[in-house]
Order: sequence, then C-alpha cells, then structure tokens
Amino acid sequence: MKRLLVSFFIICFTISYADIQEPKRHAPVKFEKSVRIDGILDEAQWQNCSDLTDFIQFYPFNGAPPAFQTKVKIFYTNESVFIGAHLFDSCPDSISRELGLRDSDQSANTDLFAVHFCPYNDGVNSYEFLISASGVQTDISFTLDNEDSNWDAIWKSEISMTDSGWSAELEIPYSALRFPVKKNQTWGINFYRLIKRHNEWSTWSYLDIKNDVFWTNPGLLENLENIDPPLRLSFIPYISAYQEKNTNNPWSTLYNGGLDLKYGFNESFTLDMTLIPDFKQTQSDNVVLNLSPFEITYDEKRQFFIEGMELFSKGDLFYTRRVGDQPRNFDSIEDKLKENEQIIDNPEKTRLINSTKFSGRTQHGLGIGIFNGITETSYATVKDTLTGMRRSIVTQPLTNYNMVVLDQTLGNNSYISLLNTHMIQNNYWSDVLATEFEIKNKNNNYGIEGYAAFSNLFFKDSSSFGQRYTLEIGKIKGKYQFEYEINLETDRYNPNDMGYLQQNNTIEQQVNFELNIHEPTRLFVEQYHSLRFRYYELYLPKKFVNFRIDQSFNGTFKNYSEYNYHWAIQPQNQHDYYEARLKNRLFIRPALYHFCNNFSSPQNHRFHASAFFAINYYHSDFHNYWSYGINLEPQFRINNKAKIAYDFYWWKDNGEQGFVNQTSENLIFGERVKTEMTHTLAAKYTLNNKSNLDFRLRHYFSNADYYRFFLLRDNGYLDRYDEYRENADINYNAFNIDLVYSWNFAPGSFLNLTWKNAIYQKGDKIYSAWYENFDKTLSSPQINSISIKILYYFDYEKLHHVFKKPDGI
Repeated sequence: MKRLLVSFFIICFTISYADIQEPKRHAPVKFEKSVRIDGILDEAQWQNCSDLTDFIQFYPFNGAPPAFQTKVKIFYTNESVFIGAHLFDSCPDSISRELGLRDSDQSANTDLFAVHFCPYNDGVNSYEFLISASGVQTDISFTLDNEDSNWDAIWKSEISMTDSGWSAELEIPYSALRFPVKKNQTWGINFYRLIKRHNEWSTWSYLDIKNDVFWTNPGLLENLENIDPPLRLSFIPYISAYQEKNTNNPWSTLYNGGLDLKYGFNESFTLDMTLIPDFKQTQSDNVVLNLSPFEITYDEKRQFFIEGMELFSKGDLFYTRRVGDQPRNFDSIEDKLKENEQIIDNPEKTRLINSTKFSGRTQHGLGIGIFNGITETSYATVKDTLTGMRRSIVTQPLTNYNMVVLDQTLGNNSYISLLNTHMIQNNYWSDVLATEFEIKNKNNNYGIEGYAAFSNLFFKDSSSFGQRYTLEIGKIKGKYQFEYEINLETDRYNPNDMGYLQQNNTIEQQVNFELNIHEPTRLFVEQYHSLRFRYYELYLPKKFVNFRIDQSFNGTFKNYSEYNYHWAIQPQNQHDYYEARLKNRLFIRPALYHFCNNFSSPQNHRFHASAFFAINYYHSDFHNYWSYGINLEPQFRINNKAKIAYDFYWWKDNGEQGFVNQTSENLIFGERVKTEMTHTLAAKYTLNNKSNLDFRLRHYFSNADYYRFFLLRDNGYLDRYDEYRENADINYNAFNIDLVYSWNFAPGSFLNLTWKNAIYQKGDKIYSAWYENFDKTLSSPQINSISIKILYYFDYEKLHHVFKKPDGI
C-alpha cells in the first residue's frame, strides 16, 4: 500500500498538459459615480470602458467559436461592481424569453447572461449572478462540493431588447459578496452566455469541459484598488397572520412578527440572525409511508437554513431539519398515559426561538462559520376523561444546537476543514468532531479526499464514543477516470443529534471507472459511461453484508433529447442486519437483478416529457419475486408566462418480505404486496418578473397487503408461521395543496399569500384502486390554512442617507 500511494503521488504531481490555456485578464476602470440600471448602456462610464469579447463555446462544442458575438463592459465604484453586456443575435424575434420564478431560470426556456465572481481567486468559493432575457434574476453561491441556488443577494439588473439582440445591465453591491481586505485585489471572474434555442453555452475565459468543477479556472479581474465599501447592515422585519381550520374545530387565528438581521463586520464576515421566525408558509413535505428501519429525510425548505449554508454543509455533518423538528419523545406519549387519560395536544414541531450564523473568509483563505439555534421546551397536553384534569408532559426540553467550521483553502483548488457539532439538553449532550480534506495536483487531474469523524454521546451516568473514516483516491479529470473509496463506521458512531446517518457499524469499499466522451459523435453530443464495484461488510463482528456491481450510461442526442440506463446485480444473497430492528440480528434477502432506463425529450420544446421504467428480480433458492414501476413527467409551456406539469409515479413489489412485529419471544416477518402511487400536478403563472402565482397538488397513496407470515430464525432465514392472526395491513394516503402568490414589491421585500390544504389518512383496510383511495382521502379530516406574510428590506446606508441632516443644520 505504501508503494502504491507513493507511485500515485509521483504520477499526480508530475503530469502536466501543454494545451492548458492561460486565463484571460482585465483591469477595470474605477469611477466615482454610478449609472442608472435600465438595461441601456448609454452613460459616459460605459463609453470609457473597453469591450471584453472573443467568447468561446463551453457546450456543446467545447473550444469552438459561438454562434453570435457577445461584448461585455465592467467598471467599479466604492459601492458596487457594474457589468454591461451586448448579446448580439441575428434573429432577435427567436430569442427565448420565458418568464420564471426567481432562481429558476436555468430550467426555464430563456436565454441567459451571467457573471461569475471568485473574489478570493481560490477556485473553491464563488458567486454567480444570472439575468434572463425576460429580466428574471438568479443567484448562486458555490463551493467545491456545494451549489446553493437558495442563496439570495440584493442586487439590481435590467434588460433591454434591441434590433441586434438584447442587452443586460447589472449592479452587484459589495454587500452581496465576500472578499479579502486588501488595497490591491485580483478576483477570479468569468462571463457566461446561454443561447437557449441552440443549447449553447459560451464563456469569456475558456473553460475545459473535462474539468469536474467548471469554475476552477476563471479569468482574472486585476488591480481593484482602494475599495472602501459602506457598512453592511440590513434589517428584514416581518409581520404575518395565519388562520387554520381543522375538520372538527372552528377557524383559529394567529398573529406573528419577527426580524432577520444581517451585519457585515467587514468585507469578509457576516452575521445573520433570525428572531422568532415563522415557517408556516414553507412548502408541504412529500410525505411517504415508511416500512424500513431507517428514518426518512426531507428537503430543507426554510429560507434561513438553505441560504448561505455553504460552510455548514461541509462534511455532510449538519442535517438542518433537526433544528425545530419533531420533538424527541413525540411518539412515546401514549406509553406515559395514566388510566382514563387521552392526548389532547401533541405538537409535531418544536418552536425555534432564534438562530444565528456567523460566517466569512480571511484574506488568507481561512473560512470561519459558527451556527447556533435554540428551541423552546415542547409539551404534550393530556386529559383525564373522568375528572377533566389536564397535565403537561415534556416531549423535548429546551435544546441548544451549535456548529463550528474552520475551512482552509489550499492551492490547486484544494482545502482542509475542521468541523464540530454540539447539541445539549437537560442531562444529555452530544458532540461530533470531524475533519475533511481534498488535495489535487496542479492540473486537477488527480485527487485524494479524506474524512474522519469522532462522535461522543454523554448521558447522565454513561457515555458512548464512535468513529468514522473515509478515504478516496483517483483520477478525477479527463476522458478516463477512476476512483477507489473505503468508508468505515464503527458500531457506536452516531452523529444523528444534528446530522443524519442511516446506518453505522459498516465497512464499504468501492471501485469506480468512468468513460466521459465530450466530443460529439454520429448520434450523441456527449455521453458518460460508468462501472462500479461495491463490497459491504459489518465492522463488528466482521461479517459479509453485500456485493454489488453497477453499470450506467447517460447520453445526450444531437437534438438534445436524453437517454440513460442503469443495471445492477447483487449476485449473492444480501445479509441484512437492520431490518429486524435488533442489533446484529441477521435477515437474509434474495440476490438482486435490476434494470432501469429513462428517456427525456428536448427541454426547450413547448411540450417536454420524460419516461422512466424500472424492474427488479429477486432470486434465491428460498424466495423469488418481482418489483417494477414507471414514472411519467409531461409538461407543457402554454406561453412565456404559464406552464403546467404533471408527475405520475407507480411502483409495485410482488412478494417483498419485511419486519411486522416483535413479541416477547419472536420476531414476526410478513410477505406482502406493496403498492405506491403518486400524482403531482404543478402549474405556475408569472405575471411579470416580480410577481407570480404557484400551484402544487400532490396525492400519494401506498398500501402493504400482507398474505403470509413467518418467524425469523437465528440463521437469518424465515419459517412459515400461520398462527399469527393480527391484521398487519396498512393503507396510507397523503394529500396536499400549496397555492402561493408572491410579489417582490421592492428589492429584498416580499408579500406572500398562501393557502395550504393537508389530509393524512391511515388505516388497516386495503383500497387497491386509486379512485377508492382518493375518495377515502377527501372524506377524511383535513386541515386548511390561509396566511399572509410581509417582509421589508431596510438597508442601513440608505436609511442613513435619507435621515442624514444636511451640512450646516
């Protein structure tokens, strides 16, 4: 192994390529006065700026000339950076201009112009600002392993249509960026253009499409001198009103108010705080029936926890839904009921009192992030049905969540990080300390990544310590790529008080091979092939779990439709040590043979659709069965303002075996037919680039129909058990409607009006047909809510200028 590693590093750090192109350079002019942002570049400042031209195709023909010419101008003041662009087009009437929601224009049918800043010029941390030909903004913050499109900065932009194409004008204030404290600075920068009808991306400074991260070799913006940015302080107070009606209760009303605060300590560090937040308008979760032994995770949709979280996403150690999630003892209240007592109220979420983020990066590339959140004590209320007396039971005490991140950027787009999460309650606290690194050679062709984490759980009278180690090494750029990875998690490693780990006590090894063809062929514009071998075993005791081979293909045809397939085999019976819900108790599953494929039509057509089909065959000498399913996603663009989409998913397991119940003496397993079906209808109507209406309806149903029961033997096999008489069948429905009107009435200021409808139904009577489930769902108790929320953005500097007394007064 030593010789292998030494040889690897010698190869990695001595290889060089003569065809690497030097990045372009530009020194912008500094002016005292700004310009009016109206999409028309007619001021004197623009006339005194030189043109940046000679764009080069990034995709589909990397390195070729673009279809049309692009000219960009840039200058800066003490407050902002200004960018103007002329985007020439021989057929202006053919420019794609679909209106969309903010931050959604990469998926909309529209031309785009973008500027990409890397203020530290480290190839690791950067910001992208995009403006569509319909005037809709998108902004994204990047790190090497994270792309945050939920990050929203306050900046200005306008577009103008011309006889020769269109023009764009952007003002990016320094408050939207993090940059070093230096008198003379050099930033990484690039400009992008998308011609949607050609699916053509072009860039000012050449980008090699073979790079695994596209922004790692930007152009250079040089000689930025004596930038004296204003104080970065802003307030976003909100007020909200919320009405809710349950089927069995009258309308109830709740009024709320709170504040978000942002304070820039300097050009590099920012403090974000939210006080008494209100998350009632967040989109409904895609709830599903969970028959597995593992927790289901859901996407984060709360703005405070998805914006500016790039440092806190390091190491995948912080699952933000833990903060303000379901109380720890929510499901155990029934066990604490006394005779004649019933549950009156049991809140499903803990209330977040406040949350704070402090983050930034020094001029030497050291990123520092501190997060802290506090949730108040959560109570369930129970009532004695005979006496009427009520009492409260604590479901989760006052809880503090904390995370600290130190992230040092290194040369060659590399980094090393130190991470710590800490959660504390009454007589219990947990702590996870971790480090990760990624080291690349000069040309970013080869790399090595490592991760180590140590979890400590401290109870009143005991503690528990666990570890995790990961190492990846391989060739990460070029036509041919390969990677070896090993991941080890001890049986006591547990980061789940603030993170998410599905299972511990495992050792996983995998070898990946990739063939990436970026040069167009007779059929394809680009194609990707991969082959992966994976081997799993328990850490303690060291026993076989699974062996799996995967092969996949992804290809884009010349008309920009896409096709991909994936097959996998697990040639040996899988040894499952988790399904039984008892530590290291074995359950043997059949070998697996899997195939799936997907076809997607060109996305720039008015009608776009994708179709997915998958089939699994499970085979062994003791049990054989099939599972299969489809997913259809048609969508139709009615015009540049309106779009409608439908998503249909159906899956069936014919003979799946799994855990049912545990008695004092036995583990009961069952054989079942499990069906899942989801209908999702989404529509959006965009009135203009500041106002839109968004509608989403989802009906999900799933049932598990048990027809045979077994006892789990010590050797992992099942014995038929016909004496089990309990009804284990489950029929579950979830129905949600989210209707949202949003109006961006001023920079950073919004009015949101939301109607939500939610129905959740669960029983032991199976309804096989969709219409039966739908009818049963609509006749079940439901929750309707209507809310209005107004947020207004106050910038301290603007307020200061408004209320500043004139000289001499």
